[in-house]
Amino acid sequence: FPNSDVYGGGSGVLTAALSAGGYAPSPPYVNGNTFESDASYNWTAGGALGTGRYNNGMTGPQTAAVTAGGQTPSNIAKTEEYNGTSWSEKSDMIAGKTGITKGQAFGTNADDMMIAGGNPNSATCIQWDGTAWSTRPSISTGRHGGAGAGASSTSGWIAGGLNPYKNSTEEFSGETTAINIKTFATS
Repeated sequence: FPNSDVYGGGSGVLTAALSAGGYAPSPPYVNGNTFESDASYNWTAGGALGTGRYNNGMTGPQTAAVTAGGQTPSNIAKTEEYNGTSWSEKSDMIAGKTGITKGQAFGTNADDMMIAGGNPNSATCIQWDGTAWSTRPSISTGRHGGAGAGASSTSGWIAGGLNPYKNSTEEFSGETTAINIKTFATS
C-alpha cells in the first residue's frame, strides 16, 4: 500500500479495491487520498476526496463507490460518490448520524446501508438509495468499529465492535420494524 494512513474507508473486490481518506498519526493529519488496486494488487493514486476524513463508511465497486460520514476530526455528515476518476458531493447523511467509526456499510452505491457507528455509540441504521438517506430500524445494541457486509440494504449483517466490546452479530433483513431484526449471540 502506498502510504501509512490508518482508519480510511475501503470498498470494492479483491482485484479492484478502493481506499479513501485516512489519518496519519505522525505528524497528525487527515487526508482525502484515494488509492485503487488492480488485478495484480498494485496500488495507484485516484482522485482525492472533496472533504478529507477518516473513520468513514464506504461501499460500492471501484468505479461507483460511496463514502459517507467520518471525522475531520469533528464528526461529519458528508456523502461523496466516486466514478472511477473523481469524487462528487451528494446529499449529506441524516442529522444525528454524523460520524461512522470504521463504517459498517454494505450493498451497492445505489442501495446501501450504514449501520451504527459514531461517537457516542449509535444503533441507528440509515439507507442510501443513490440520491438521499432515509432511516431504517435500529440495531439492538449501539456500537462502533465492528465489521459489516451484505449484498444490499435488505440483506446484511454487523458483527463485533466496541461498546466497550461487543461479541454479537445482528442481521438486517430489510424489515421496516425493529422487532423483526434478528440478533445472534456468539459463543
